[in-house]
Amino acid sequence: SVCCCCCCELLQLKMLLVTVLSTITYILVAHDSSCSLNGVADTNGKCVCDAGWKGDACNTLDILPTVRQSGLRQFGVAVNASNNGTIPGNTSTWGGAVVYDNNTDTWFMWASEMTKHCGMHTWTTNSHTVIASCKSPTGNYEREGEQFPIWSHEVDVVRAPNTGQFVAYYSSMPTGVCKAPECTTCSDGTTNPTCKSFNTTAPEIEVSPPTYMSYSLTQNPRGPWSHPTLVLMAKPQMDINAAPIIFEDGSLVGMWRDHHPSNKYSTPHIFTASNWTDPKTYKWNSDPLFSTKDVDGPIEDMFLYRDKRGGFHAIFHLMFGCKNCGSHAYSEDGLHWKYTGVAYTAVTNFTDGTSTEFPYCERPHFVFQPDGVTLAALTNGVKLGPQAGMQNDDQSYTLLRPLRQGNLRV
Repeated sequence: SVCCCCCCELLQLKMLLVTVLSTITYILVAHDSSCSLNGVADTNGKCVCDAGWKGDACNTLDILPTVRQSGLRQFGVAVNASNNGTIPGNTSTWGGAVVYDNNTDTWFMWASEMTKHCGMHTWTTNSHTVIASCKSPTGNYEREGEQFPIWSHEVDVVRAPNTGQFVAYYSSMPTGVCKAPECTTCSDGTTNPTCKSFNTTAPEIEVSPPTYMSYSLTQNPRGPWSHPTLVLMAKPQMDINAAPIIFEDGSLVGMWRDHHPSNKYSTPHIFTASNWTDPKTYKWNSDPLFSTKDVDGPIEDMFLYRDKRGGFHAIFHLMFGCKNCGSHAYSEDGLHWKYTGVAYTAVTNFTDGTSTEFPYCERPHFVFQPDGVTLAALTNGVKLGPQAGMQNDDQSYTLLRPLRQGNLRV
């Protein structure tokens, strides 16, 4: 009987050991980089991807056909039509940062909009920031009005978990200090060629204003908002594509870009802050985020987020090779990153059975389900390209494409 007891104890110990090893294996597998932190590997080592991702390594977006009017598309409305005072007809927008507001069960989008019915060629003179909203993460966002005046561009908006406030980072100039006059001779969402000519002898870098931060004074995304505060040193004065993640303790980590070293091409870097409200705590690292072995060309338009397991992710606009594509990278700590390559293209399928490949597809942002970690959709600023009867080829809008997500809200 003693031997039987010994056998039972050994068996229990063995089962306990198996359980412990299984738990350790699960933890390791759950963060297995072979799934790009976008999924977990099953017992056979095959990746089971999170919502919105697919592929052997879960590094390709699982994009579904989209309704043509979804996102922020302001075409087909007469220029002089008031449409309840919200939609200025034939107006171009570019990119869309979307944040869910649990207090109103509404998704809010902030996008760059070109004033006076001009196209994207006037982004350095006519860009301002508007706010739009939708009761569905993947629906047609309705413009509500101006959020930040001319000149403001490439806004990224996040929510501070320590206060519940909405925080915006964007390139900006104080009112009345624009370097060039606003173009006023457009009518169809494209740019009148007499408004702006491209100087082929100018340097590659377009010098533009530094980055400012503004935040809602309450938990209301519609405002009021704080006065803009400069968060980046005066140099380099260019659109740095600031993209942060704010933590529970009020600190943050993010990415910014410049055209250094040696003015080579758009290169992302890390920035941090111990207190997102205090610009004095912002630290800007100038080390390249990736080696040239991993990324041998320019990338820009970063967007950062965390997944349900705490992993960090970034998506970019790819500026070499497939220039109208987007790419992905992941990190376990937000500081050291692994680049996974192309995650999506500009080929867009619509629910009416048609398909389009946009010549420009930039400024990517994800839209999330109410839990804040499950992907629901991808937004991009897209140009429609040459069209019959248009003054130029720069009519643009904020495209939204839903991602496969199971039985969740669409």
